[in-house]
Amino acid sequence: MKIIHILLNCNVGGIEALCKDYTLYSKHENIVLLLWGDGEIADEMRNNGVRVINLAESKNNILQTMRKVADLCMSERADVLIAHHAAPIIHLCLLYVKRKVKGIVTIAYAHGNAVDMARIRDKKRLLIRKIILQNSLKRANAVVAISKSVQKSLIEYFKIPEEKIKVIYNGVDLNKFKPKDNEISNKKCQLIYVGRLVREKGVQVTLQGLAKVEEKSRFHMSIIGDGAYRNELEKITKEYRLTANVDFCGRRRDIPKQLSQADIFIHMPVWEEGFGITIIEAMATGLICICGNSGAIPEIIRDGINGFIIEGNTPQELADTLKSVMGMSYEDKKKIRTAAISRAKDFSIEKFVSDLDELISNL
Repeated sequence: MKIIHILLNCNVGGIEALCKDYTLYSKHENIVLLLWGDGEIADEMRNNGVRVINLAESKNNILQTMRKVADLCMSERADVLIAHHAAPIIHLCLLYVKRKVKGIVTIAYAHGNAVDMARIRDKKRLLIRKIILQNSLKRANAVVAISKSVQKSLIEYFKIPEEKIKVIYNGVDLNKFKPKDNEISNKKCQLIYVGRLVREKGVQVTLQGLAKVEEKSRFHMSIIGDGAYRNELEKITKEYRLTANVDFCGRRRDIPKQLSQADIFIHMPVWEEGFGITIIEAMATGLICICGNSGAIPEIIRDGINGFIIEGNTPQELADTLKSVMGMSYEDKKKIRTAAISRAKDFSIEKFVSDLDELISNL
């Protein structure tokens, strides 16, 4: 079966990395179609023998882009077209192909909460965006939600029938993340965050929580990632006098190594987190995860069993939980870490690929 995946580009990102992993492990023939540009992950795919086609279209040539996608689907005799990004142009392509290409199966992928998929400040553009996404999702043969939380949001916000939505959790190549076996130090704890630096990811809440920890000599935090909110986060770090405790490390491609050097992973999103792939990566490495009660996070973490959930998502709760975890006995920490490693195995790349392959085959 031949599958075409539509992306805007293939720069470093969670969606792009997931597509790369799927194309490497899937039993089907896969083509990755880029509308606007290439990227680092595209090169990695090509190096692994995956066909990547870059249309390099202008963002203004909407109709031409739609026609080119349909023409490619016909010339390649594609069986399935999967839309990954929430950008309206991608879903316009999905709708156009559905109408023009006889017999093709279309799948709309929801990589995030429905409200966030449609998020835009301008009210008129928000309405247009919502209409396009809603029509694409409703007319697709199937909709994939990356968690039950996302599935619920699609039903409530876009009114998508529940029977059309298939929940397929994202997967992690667990071979890349080796469980660490060293004890978490009670003297100086290494904290880490991995992800985009945007307001919605809540790193500012983490910094506010760290500011409330009295013994600041007991921790050091590495913030891995970049984004539009980085300058603001650096200002907050200075404001709370945390510059000696916090390092902004920028984008890194050696995430397994960075996680292996840490003890505790912290993630305090202020939006409904669609899934949380970096949480799984941290758990697979044997880190203790302290995360906010948001979106799909409770689907991954059982509080006090394989990690800790901050129910109220407040800085003070984070500070209190962090202090408690740092003061736990080695035996209690090991129980949490062992349970975290075990839970991560439920989100293997093999299971993700198998579930998506099965859905495609059934359609």
